Amino acid sequence: MRLGFVLLFGVSVFGAFASPGTKAAGCVTHVKNFSDLAQLNAEIESGALNVTDLVQRQILVETDTKLYKLRDGQAMLDQPVPFRQILLPFAHTGVYLPKSIHLGHKLPKGHYKGFVILMPGIGTQISNAQNLFDIGSTLQKGKREPRLRVLPLLLDSTLGGMQFEAPAAWADHEHSVEVVRHVAAIASVLFPELRGQVWGRSQGGLIALEFAGSKHLETPRNISGVIAVNPPYPTQHMVEESIRLTEKCFNGDGAFDKGVILSFNHSWKVYREVTPHFHCLRRTSKVPALLLLGSEDGGYPQPDHLEVWKTFASHSDLRQTKVYQAGHNLWSRESGMEEIFTDVLSTSASFFEQSDARLTQILSAK
Repeated sequence: MRLGFVLLFGVSVFGAFASPGTKAAGCVTHVKNFSDLAQLNAEIESGALNVTDLVQRQILVETDTKLYKLRDGQAMLDQPVPFRQILLPFAHTGVYLPKSIHLGHKLPKGHYKGFVILMPGIGTQISNAQNLFDIGSTLQKGKREPRLRVLPLLLDSTLGGMQFEAPAAWADHEHSVEVVRHVAAIASVLFPELRGQVWGRSQGGLIALEFAGSKHLETPRNISGVIAVNPPYPTQHMVEESIRLTEKCFNGDGAFDKGVILSFNHSWKVYREVTPHFHCLRRTSKVPALLLLGSEDGGYPQPDHLEVWKTFASHSDLRQTKVYQAGHNLWSRESGMEEIFTDVLSTSASFFEQSDARLTQILSAK
């Protein structure tokens, strides 16, 4: 079976990781501009660079930052996480790789079907939501459902975590797609035997759908499909309604974790400005796309939110939806969510394998 990788995205508002006494934001210091990133991506995709080149040119910068689980915004020093930080200066962000993975070393043959890139989206200065780490660990071990063993990578983008202090433009559709392209290109160098998908939750799901329709996938490469979990619908009306409902949750009934506060003066403002201008509604998907939606997601106007995404999916044979009687966070295994969590991962694993098989056929026919 062909190997692959998965890119996962989400909004980090439910718990996180960080090093004590520091903040994840602003840790990428050698920032380049957008044209530098686009040019570099083309160079990497051409096959001109190897792992040594990436390190020597500081396209990848390893750090010794210690990471810990967070509770109510505080680092739990007795609970380190098995990840290490690698900066991506050209993308004004960084990734977290499992400590067991060493740059330039080959992976055990057949050990992974792919790897997972987890990316918190717009929301906080703190990186990497706890439930995303849990999913990454589940997929890495492959011992429980869905038994799809993949290698987790955690990517900060969309003005969250390490990218929190990036210029606001880096959250728009064009920059967000270029950052995803950057990680996919680097993955092709670090792990040339792997290929995979883009999975995203909330704003990350919208980025995944945007990437599915981008020109970068017109030529089949190493991305076989995307999954979007409860993405915002990118029209002005729906975004304004989403903001109103979400702020009501924060200021009213406490539906969100009070230990992780949205930065309304920066990321939240940017979300309001850029989200209505994403282009995925007007673009043709180049790869299969699966939308996983919660009928009880109180962050969006329901049932309108479900219906508009169902209509979107119906316009292409490459798109499909599945609806759960649940809220925004379908990647949570909290009490009462165990069955849904298992089904979401099993559905995602099946989609991964089917889409990967489709890409195999396409590449074989060339």
